[in-house]
Amino acid sequence: MGSARFEWGPDRYRHWFDGSGMIHRFSFAAGKVGYANRYVRGTAFVENERAGRITAQTFATDPCQELFRKGFVHYHATGNANVNVVTAGDMLMAMGEAPLPIAIDPRTLETRGEWPWRDDILLGADGNPRPQHTTPHPHFDRATGDLINNVEIFARECRYEIHRGPRDSKRRRFAVVPVERPAYMHSFGMSEHYVVLAEYPLVANVQAIAARKRPFIENYEWLPDRGTIFTVVSKGGRDGRRTRPRRAVFGHPSDQLL
Repeated sequence: MGSARFEWGPDRYRHWFDGSGMIHRFSFAAGKVGYANRYVRGTAFVENERAGRITAQTFATDPCQELFRKGFVHYHATGNANVNVVTAGDMLMAMGEAPLPIAIDPRTLETRGEWPWRDDILLGADGNPRPQHTTPHPHFDRATGDLINNVEIFARECRYEIHRGPRDSKRRRFAVVPVERPAYMHSFGMSEHYVVLAEYPLVANVQAIAARKRPFIENYEWLPDRGTIFTVVSKGGRDGRRTRPRRAVFGHPSDQLL
């Protein structure tokens, strides 16, 4: 799994995380190795193919909003899965940093549409999708069989929401961590009993993200004096109860527990 196409007509993607995703398959039989590949045909790929150029604002590329203001697709809705793939039931789940994994047929590698989550993780109180960012590297909890992941919610009250659930069913939140300025996170840590979020001092300008005037990553600021914050959350609460996180700041003159 990875980025495989960076040029569409006159336009070119600027970052590895922008490239159109491709899934690869190797097979072994009768002493021979077989190989196949296909593009992941998410929203961004289909729209680019139709227009013959880049049509969506992505992780680090802006195709010019003035030209594409009508029907413009924002990063959080692109479904450009180009980072990771996990097994889920009888399908494959292709993932990127936008919170829209794609279902892939493991036999033919055909795209089967957006992953059919049956929960409200993507939705706000009004029932509409909310701006958020997720990691493309969920962890597998061997004790329960769940996938565990974190999403960052950009709203009036920002927060991290850590959730778990079967790979092919409904997820549920087990920890919510309020945060003033969410940090950029591509992955996180997990042990037998805890989830560990490493919040480096690359933090979001939430108002700029909401305005959608720049590519996603350009709305982050590097603030080294903020230090690195480690948030540790118990994986307990499998009955739906939320657990209270502990936070510690390092790399700052006033290293402390919060």
